[in-house]
Amino acid sequence: MKFTCDKNLLIDAITNVQKAISTRTTMPILEGILFDAENNLILTGYDMETAIKYTMPAKIEEQGKVVLNSKIIGEIVKKAAAETISFDVENNYSVLIQSGLSKFKLHGLSAEDYPALVENDSNVKQEITLPQNELYSLIKKSIFSVSLDEKRPNLNGCFLKKENKVIEMVGIDGFRVSVADFYDANQDEVDISFIIPHKTLRNLLSMLEESGNILISKKSNQLIFDFGRKTMISRIISENYINYRNIFPEQSITNIELKTKDLLGSIERSILMSSPDDHRYPVTIKCDSETMEISSINNRGDFHEIIDVTFKGKAVDVDINPYYLIDALKVIDDEKIKVSFNESSGPVIIEPINNKNFMFLILPLRK
Repeated sequence: MKFTCDKNLLIDAITNVQKAISTRTTMPILEGILFDAENNLILTGYDMETAIKYTMPAKIEEQGKVVLNSKIIGEIVKKAAAETISFDVENNYSVLIQSGLSKFKLHGLSAEDYPALVENDSNVKQEITLPQNELYSLIKKSIFSVSLDEKRPNLNGCFLKKENKVIEMVGIDGFRVSVADFYDANQDEVDISFIIPHKTLRNLLSMLEESGNILISKKSNQLIFDFGRKTMISRIISENYINYRNIFPEQSITNIELKTKDLLGSIERSILMSSPDDHRYPVTIKCDSETMEISSINNRGDFHEIIDVTFKGKAVDVDINPYYLIDALKVIDDEKIKVSFNESSGPVIIEPINNKNFMFLILPLRK
């Protein structure tokens, strides 16, 4: 194998496929990137669960394949002296790498020992094309509510659903629910739904771009995310998702409107008295008029603050996990929010006042 390519494009390729390379594996070859030079140069990272492929142009002089240690080749390419870099595989998979006046000789591994990428051959059952920036927004507004409890596999990812041209993404962990959506007039009338694993969502956040589309295809047990130049293949969570719409109450006893930044700032100040690793202490929210009282008490001290609000309904007094509130408030773009309460033990609902594209539910803590 012998080829020459652009250094910066190769850096981008390596950075992307490294997301699928395992740092804890009993198979040393999975610590490597598969280089496949044929008509184009294709790089592959694979951890036996998720695979990422990146196709890029290169001047191919001799076709071939080799596996190179991901960390080492990544550092070599980043620090390459020139704008182009060449690879020449010699005997015993030793690779001569040249850029400018610099030369490296890196020991590689046979591609024959690289695990075969298991791609499902069944026909595509569902597919959807989305703007990358919209998918990014959906994930950011829902991923923090995903459960990491392996005993609840159906909640170990976000639920993506398309219905009546509305694309919706949901995250649930048993204590909170995040629902984000947007309307896309370009969608067809076919309804689809599937659960995307948490790890795949995290990879998507680092791979999605501000422009362009992404094609998501669902096969029997796989999801394929096609960006064009790069492709990610992931397992699918084959479980039934919770009927989350029934979780949201139809009415509330108290509705409060206030500025998003006021509540976020107050909650962030309330946790300053706590240890960053100690999430035992709740924040108390009280309101019975046009002011809201935020307070917290822990073994280091206490905090109190008053916020101006628009109040309607009965007095409220609830304890809430402040970190869960911060997660939700940080993804709201609207200047003002509505907070709805349902008795002291009922769910609290937070939603933007103008852009009805996000809704967050959180269960209060027992006093």
